[in-house]
Parts: sequence; C-alpha cells; structure tokens
Amino acid sequence: MILGPVSLLDCVVAGIIIAPQMLFTVGPLVTLTVIIRILPFLCEFRHRSSQLCVSLVCLRSDHVQQKVFKLPFHFLARYVKPRYAQPWFIAESTVFEDMVIRIVRYGFMNLPVRAARVLFSKQFAYPFLKWRMFRSGHFSFPAHLQETVIEQDNTSAAGLWIKHDPEQEPDVVVYYIHEYSLAPEETHPTQVNQAVLGYRHVLEDVKDASKVCIAGDSAGGTLTLSLLLELGKKTNEFQLNGATTLAVPKLAVLISPWITLVSSIHYPSEVDYLERDTLWKYGKAYRGSAVHDPIASPGLCEDGDLWTAVSPQRGYFIVYGEEETLAPDAEAFVRHQRRNKIEVDAMEFKGGIHAWPVASLMLSGTWDRRLQGLESIVGHVRQKFMNDIVTGKKNTISDIEASD
Repeated sequence: MILGPVSLLDCVVAGIIIAPQMLFTVGPLVTLTVIIRILPFLCEFRHRSSQLCVSLVCLRSDHVQQKVFKLPFHFLARYVKPRYAQPWFIAESTVFEDMVIRIVRYGFMNLPVRAARVLFSKQFAYPFLKWRMFRSGHFSFPAHLQETVIEQDNTSAAGLWIKHDPEQEPDVVVYYIHEYSLAPEETHPTQVNQAVLGYRHVLEDVKDASKVCIAGDSAGGTLTLSLLLELGKKTNEFQLNGATTLAVPKLAVLISPWITLVSSIHYPSEVDYLERDTLWKYGKAYRGSAVHDPIASPGLCEDGDLWTAVSPQRGYFIVYGEEETLAPDAEAFVRHQRRNKIEVDAMEFKGGIHAWPVASLMLSGTWDRRLQGLESIVGHVRQKFMNDIVTGKKNTISDIEASD
C-alpha cells in the first residue's frame, strides 16, 4: 500500500488531530507556549541589544531584536539565488517540500520536548494514517495486524506484528525498532532493554535468526547497534561471528542512524531538519553524564573483536543523505566496519537529508522520487535473503540426489 504524498488538506487535518492531543497531553499552558513559539515564523522577538538585519528587513532596538516575516523572506532565496549557489536539496525540492522541512527544523529547535513528541505519538499517527488511507481510497489495512505487549522482569515493550498471511511461515521477518520509551522520562538502558526483549520475542516466534532483518531509522538505528553490542557484552567469546547469548540476525538495515550521540564530526547542515546542537541536547538527555558509554553511543565502540562477533550474518546496509547532520557519522561507521572485514554496503542520497527514504514517501510529489529510497532498501534486503534461500534449496536438492 503506497499512499499519495501529503497535501495541504492533509496538513489541515493533521492540525485538527493535533490540537486536542496537544491540550490533553501537555495542557493548555504548554499549548499556548507552542503557539507563541510558532509565531516567530511570521514575527520573531529576541531580547538582546543589537542591530538587526534579516534579508530585506532591518530594524534597530536597544532591548528587542525583531524579525519580521521570517519564513517568507527565507523562501525568497529560492528565487533570488541561482540554483548552483543553493544546497542541492533546496534547489531540487518543491516549495511544499522546502516549507515542510523548514517548519520541522524550526519545531525541532524551538518547541518543548513534550510538545514535539505529540507528532510522533500513536494517538496522532494512527488517525492521521487512517485519514490518508481514506483519501487514497483504502478503507482497511491490506495486511493482518496484531498488537503485542511483552513483559519480563521490570522491562515492558510494545510491538505490532504486520503479516501478509498469518497462517503461513514467513521467509523474512523485519524487526523494525520504532516504538520505545522516550527520554527524558526514560533513559538508557531502558530503551536497549526493550529492544533486546523485542528481539528475543521475535526469535522465539520465528525460531530462526537467519530469517530476521533488524532495522531502524535515526534513534532506531542507535538502538539497533546497541542491541547487537548488548548481545555480545553478555559473553566473553568474541572470536566467532554469532558468539552471543542470542543468535545474530541475517541483516541489519540502518536508515540515517544516530551512531554517536555527541560527536564533533556531526555536520552543521543548514538544510537538515535535525539541527546539530539540539540533537546533542537530546543525546545527553538520553544518556546523561555517561553520554560516552559505547553501548549507548555505539560509534564510540572501538572493540573490533566485539563488532566481528555481533555483526549480522550478511552484514549491514546503511542509507543516509549527503546533506544530513549524521552523514559523517555514517561514513565513519562504514570505514570502521570495513577495516574489521565486516560486510557492509552503503547508499548515500545526493543532497538528501535525515531519513529521506521515510520522509520522501510523504512529501515528494513524483513517483520516482518518493519510492527511490524504499525500493533501494527492499531490493537490497531481497538480494541478501533470496540469494541464500536459493542457495539453500540447491544444497538441499544436491544432498537428496547424493543420498539417492
């Protein structure tokens, strides 16, 4: 099921869905604060003494710095600057794509954490998805859905099984790390424990790690790598791949992974909606004073034997954007894994920003641009799994013929 791109009508509906959720989740005071902080896109006030110059508007105040019509004037750069002088993403994006990314970046930098998190909550995402399905002519999910809650000791994790046919054994299971507790209310290692618990549940159900692909985007990529390192940490046998308490999966797919929580190599991108300094604040909130713990921040792990032990059977596939904040982090991880002789493939999207294969599904207007990332990921997963399935069947036939 591939839905159409998000439209202005969808944005209006999203606002209608968000409004009561915001009031219920964060209360009227924080909601009012959000509205006040959004207004700077039209008129921004900053308390400091200085002369102000913003594009075509210059004002002077001894106490208040005022920016008038911030967002519209930023858009003028699309038409004033030549294409070659603009970042590739802005030059190639539509006005709608550019506008949405600018708004998301502004919200990421300025909105309170509790308010921003409403956008990622199930209470917002599910009704918005149902609306988009309805608008696209889909009135039911084209797959079997089964919600699951797993509990062990003091850890609880929620998951959703999506099965094409619940009566058939799957050839491939994608364990997508997406729903986990959020900081600052819950901090490391809660999220890693939830990821491990979910993976254990998947293995108990599938009973074959060679059928499993673990995947995640952004912080889900962090937890994917933390999960693998946690498996290896529980054993002292690092000599062989898979020498862990739980069998390693066949493949790991990382979409714009946040590999190192805080790193000087993070790129100060001007177009990515993940602003570097704000991202670091989230990283410190997740891990606190131990932000340099390799399990919490996998990019800091230099133990080659451990990485070899926990690497998936067919390695990693990493997708990231050229213009995103985390691009240098992904490139450093690829180099490190290859030095350890670990199988790793990477795809960089020209001019791409954070999690563009996911974002483009909702924002891009052209079919090719929307599906480029998804098709690349699906094609790579199919190649890694189907090659081994075909090889396994050939070996089975050869064994039968030999026995005859």
